[in-house]
Amino acid sequence: MAIPKVKSNKVEWSTQSIVQFSVSGGLIVLSLIMGWLAIARFQLKRNLVAGLQAMDRNQEGDVEPYLQSAVGWKKSHVGARLALAKRYADSGKLDDGEALYRELLADPDLEEKGLVGVGLGVIALKRAEKEKDATQFKNRIKEAQAAYGTANHLPEGKLGIKLADLMREIRDKNADGVAKLQAAFTGLINDAKSGKSGQWTREGLIDLYAGAGMSYAYGGGYSKEAAQYFNSCYSLAPQWPLPLVNKVYLEAAYLRAGSDIPPTKLQEMKTAWDTEKNDWDSKATSPAYIALREAWFQYCIAQAYRYGSAGLIQEYRNYIHQLKSKSDLNGRYEVIKVHLGIFMHFGMRPGIDPESRNNDVMQASTEIENFLKGELSRRSEAEWVTLKALALANFAVCLEHRGVREMNNNFHQEAVKNLKEALEIEKKSLGLPDGAYETNRNLAVILKRLNNAEGETYYNAAVKLGPGSDKGREDVENLKKFWAGQLKE
Repeated sequence: MAIPKVKSNKVEWSTQSIVQFSVSGGLIVLSLIMGWLAIARFQLKRNLVAGLQAMDRNQEGDVEPYLQSAVGWKKSHVGARLALAKRYADSGKLDDGEALYRELLADPDLEEKGLVGVGLGVIALKRAEKEKDATQFKNRIKEAQAAYGTANHLPEGKLGIKLADLMREIRDKNADGVAKLQAAFTGLINDAKSGKSGQWTREGLIDLYAGAGMSYAYGGGYSKEAAQYFNSCYSLAPQWPLPLVNKVYLEAAYLRAGSDIPPTKLQEMKTAWDTEKNDWDSKATSPAYIALREAWFQYCIAQAYRYGSAGLIQEYRNYIHQLKSKSDLNGRYEVIKVHLGIFMHFGMRPGIDPESRNNDVMQASTEIENFLKGELSRRSEAEWVTLKALALANFAVCLEHRGVREMNNNFHQEAVKNLKEALEIEKKSLGLPDGAYETNRNLAVILKRLNNAEGETYYNAAVKLGPGSDKGREDVENLKKFWAGQLKE
């Protein structure tokens, strides 16, 4: 029996079924929209957080892409745009940063316009820093002060005005103005600690301690206050290169100025200092820490000099060997300068027995002679010419010492020859029309000992050039007494 074919029925749509289907279709579309919005919110948050974390960790290559992606997911998001504008300013894209900040100023959703004022102030200061023309520099400083002035109700706004003042006083070489700002920065720090100045951002505190450190470091040399503030700055941002670079330079300055550091303390601190130095060396190989390389080098030179000056010769040799083993540092004149001078410095220290002095002076003589015979002494750059003149003068002192010890006038004559060559370099290449005081004095003393009337010329020049310090004036008086026969040596 054949199965009868079933005829298809016509679909009937009731009003209720149409409404139900429409609602369900709308819910599907709405769920898609809501899902997309949830994804957008997630991507915005994820990229913004990742960008801020990369900024905090000094992962410079990641910061900008993350923040740009965050803004891409929601162009109206004020926080993401503020972070991106700051990143542009920090990375030197000043025009992009300024454009984004000015766009934010017109945004009604921006509740705190002072944040933009701080950002524009930073950009103006960065432009001022690069400005060589004095008038344009002053204009940039005024721009910065005006921008920070719109944020004067924020701690970072008050700080920015002081930073602009500091940049101006440093450019004008106004030590009195810098000294006044030291007190101002200290006051801001005290207010921050007590909570009087309001809520500081971490970046604001970093700039605060950096500015205070710069004011106390003005003029060079070591400052306990500068070291304290730069260390505070570094502790707030241990992954940022600039605070670390400043810290290392200050540590180097401490070692250079540390004539009061006894050898026992140097030995006690050696392990801790070397650990830090090795850590800095490993960081300095990273492109993000490229500026740390020079600071590390200056620290190593200062460390070698301090240990050598204290008579810890083996430690000194180890540091110099480490520097010479690095191909990019072996040709640095500072390494050669320290190496040529350290034995001279050590051999001429007061209170040592004649035999020890003679050994040290002979060592210095050998090192200097090797330099004078080598290619480096023939380099024409200013620092190498200066070093050659110094080497010749120091070699003359070694020869004179040997002449006195061995009672051999040939060494005296050779010393005169070296001193005259040094004097010629000083006059022709170093901008000293009469030469250096020490060179003229040493020539006068040796020629007087040789009963050579030519010494009168150098004696008169030395008296004319006599240093103005108390120690210098005492040396000139002793030279006069020696010349008059009232002082044997």
